[in-house]
Amino acid sequence: MTTARILKTRLARLVPEITSIEVARIGSLGQIHLQDFDMILSTTSLPGFKLNYRVVSPLLLENEVTALREYIHQYFPSTKVVESPTDEPTTTTLDFDTVYQQMTVAKQILDRFTITPIRNDDETIAETLVKITRHIDPNLIHDPLEVAGRLLHRLGLAPVGIPNTNLALVHTLSQEVTAPYCAIFELDQPLPFKSMDNQSIRLQRIVLMLGPANISDFENRLMGKLSALVIESRKNTQTFMTGDRQQLYQLISTAFLNELTK
Repeated sequence: MTTARILKTRLARLVPEITSIEVARIGSLGQIHLQDFDMILSTTSLPGFKLNYRVVSPLLLENEVTALREYIHQYFPSTKVVESPTDEPTTTTLDFDTVYQQMTVAKQILDRFTITPIRNDDETIAETLVKITRHIDPNLIHDPLEVAGRLLHRLGLAPVGIPNTNLALVHTLSQEVTAPYCAIFELDQPLPFKSMDNQSIRLQRIVLMLGPANISDFENRLMGKLSALVIESRKNTQTFMTGDRQQLYQLISTAFLNELTK
């Protein structure tokens, strides 16, 4: 929902040899003809997965970019660099009801967005996540402990801190979550935290992203857009690091509008 979308954004920018990218959730891999793809990348290890794949950081570090391009030119020698590594434009016909429903979903995500201070004192990240999930509207989270457990499990799979920032993208899907949700929780005591480049940052703002287990493709697309927005530019990253709700609301709403009208 988040790291894969970040990876897609970075691939499009840094590896222009790749001209078509599809993002898939682990749970949906059985519904995809994986043999149709030249390469499979994952931001986490996939125990039991039988096809060859490469594990990379969502931020696609410099050495990973070099290794990917060398691999591509070795095994796909006819591949050429293209000047515009963006997705091919598609023509989509939408009726009024569909547009209205999508606008409503986007507006609901925006309306739920808040920046909330959290007193974490000497608490561990696990204790902090429990405190955060218990703070969220019970209509959105039916079982805070289950969701906190899933978040903690996700942290154990791969680092989610953004290098050289005070930010972490902490995210999960759960049947205990009723609707897509994004908010920032600002810690009063910064925590040492592992970043995506395996370094350490001083974590102060948790960008929390939650979704229901049966999240729709469109909801997933919006949440993916939101996560990629964090690292899309230095200006965006700085806004997420220090901006207030109004500044971030404006940034996110503009990104959603672009996604709805493209």
